[in-house]
Amino acid sequence: MVGREDFLLKDYELKARYLTDHFSRMWVRFNFFLTIESGLVGLSFHKDYATHIRALSYLGGFLALVWFHFGRTDNYLVDFYRNQVGAAFNLLSSLIEEKDQQSRLLFVGNVQPDDSVSKTLLRGRWEKLSATELAAFLPLVYLAIWILRLLSTHISFPRWI
Repeated sequence: MVGREDFLLKDYELKARYLTDHFSRMWVRFNFFLTIESGLVGLSFHKDYATHIRALSYLGGFLALVWFHFGRTDNYLVDFYRNQVGAAFNLLSSLIEEKDQQSRLLFVGNVQPDDSVSKTLLRGRWEKLSATELAAFLPLVYLAIWILRLLSTHISFPRWI
């Protein structure tokens, strides 16, 4: 029969692995969409494709919306899985701390503000736009680019612009 500690340890390991695997899948999707969108934007500015700006804009806008859906879902799942790993960690660490009163374990999955780490221009964290939020935010930037590209097909600019 499996003891409570063994069960909690296995549960924690499985949840941590699932979160890690999800991160891998998430960034593969992110890189895929980023590459496709960047290529389409580049094509839309190429003079040989000037007659296809509207088609490229519709395609790019559609892909940006699909990317946004995946990014938003991925961002939600990361938070959900992190919370699950944190809950398993708390149960497991409470058992360890019962046996060893000197032990004080911290869960690093949810980063809390810490004064022991100094913030500088090149080191810090903005919780509202963390790396996982980029998976949902960047597609909206590309969607705005495609809307502007589409609008630019209806606006006549003076020759000097």
